[in-house]
Amino acid sequence: IGVPAATAELGGSADVDATGNVTTRALIDADNEALGDSDTVSTLTGIGAAAALNVAVPSATAQVVGAASGAGILVETAMTGDGENTSLADAVSGAGTDAVGIAGAMAINVDRATSTALVDSAADLSLDAGGDLSISASQQTSATADASGLAGLADGTLGVGISVAINVAVPTTRAELEGATVAGAGGLNISAIGDNQAQSNAQSGATETDDQQATATLDAAVALNAAFSSTIARASSGATTLNVGGDVVVHADHTGNTATHAIGRTQADDGGFGASVALGFARDESLAELGRDLTIGGDLNIFADSVTQATTDAIASRSGAVLGSLLVDVETTRNFNLLL
Repeated sequence: IGVPAATAELGGSADVDATGNVTTRALIDADNEALGDSDTVSTLTGIGAAAALNVAVPSATAQVVGAASGAGILVETAMTGDGENTSLADAVSGAGTDAVGIAGAMAINVDRATSTALVDSAADLSLDAGGDLSISASQQTSATADASGLAGLADGTLGVGISVAINVAVPTTRAELEGATVAGAGGLNISAIGDNQAQSNAQSGATETDDQQATATLDAAVALNAAFSSTIARASSGATTLNVGGDVVVHADHTGNTATHAIGRTQADDGGFGASVALGFARDESLAELGRDLTIGGDLNIFADSVTQATTDAIASRSGAVLGSLLVDVETTRNFNLLL
């Protein structure tokens, strides 16, 4: 469990008068991972079980609550380091045996990353000589759950491979001007940029090894992936009209990619059963909102951009002899051709 935080705040009791710019900035690069690995080899019964649980709650917060005066005021969150917050749960198990082999792997990853740039409703800001007020939040995240379970049999009787991967990602990127008092602003720029990746991968297998014969094999791969991603740029309602001498820009730019993969492979000469289930859910939000009275000397631009992709696939295969030397893939092709 990781709860890394980067916080920069101009507090409620502060009263700052600067000749130059006033900058409140928080930078973050958080990487959290949990790894589970289990392997066993036995001449009789081999059981390998691996589990990995990772919970990541990274946060970057830059906020102004008190009073500040300056040539320009910037409130910003951004990435540093390698430029990405990553979370990973990775479980790998394997069992090799002459008789009964069982391999199971479970990986659970939960990621709730937040990046917030905020001017609080209690703030009192003054821009000298028509300076700009800029509020910017930027975040890039990658959340992954990987599970792999493989049972290998050398002249065994039963092989079982099971893997379950569960990934839940709830990243939020927010830049917001609440109902603060702002005087003398020459321009207002509120920008939120979120780039969020969520992936769940489950691979399982129960196979013969060394060209030997297995009596029965069973494999099951289950991949679940839920992503709720939000990128928000907003000017909330306030008690007074905000006067801006130049342009006003409120821009939300969101990218989301959700991928869910389940792959199962079983091999046996007598009985083989393979099943794969992949379930992916993605909700991507890009919101640019103006909820305050404004008097503007320039242009007003409210933009919301969203580019998203969601992929879900499940693959299950079974191979091995049906009768004598007749193989499953050959028999499948033969029966398919009879239908033509």
